Amino acid sequence: SESRSAFRMIIKDYQLIEFSDTGDAFYAYKLSNPIAPNFNDLEINSINDLKNSSMKMLVYRRGYEFVRNYPEGRLSHRDGDIIWEDCFAFWLNKYLGVNV
Repeated sequence: SESRSAFRMIIKDYQLIEFSDTGDAFYAYKLSNPIAPNFNDLEINSINDLKNSSMKMLVYRRGYEFVRNYPEGRLSHRDGDIIWEDCFAFWLNKYLGVNV
């Protein structure tokens, strides 16, 4: 059995999925996106069915600057000069208006 876990949130027009493991990522899907996991679909058999690693990164950073960001994508749990949690907070604030 898998020891990884994930949690799903619906906020505004987004489906957000956060995975527990360091090597995993946070995924942000618009609810209208046809590639978003469908929880009404009985074909979800594994935690891997909830991710799409072909999605672009939510936040691109160079040094201590955010250089590009997108409304949908993934955010890896890897730190650079800016830790991933700060990238997560930046994205949540910009796209969802959530202050972390």
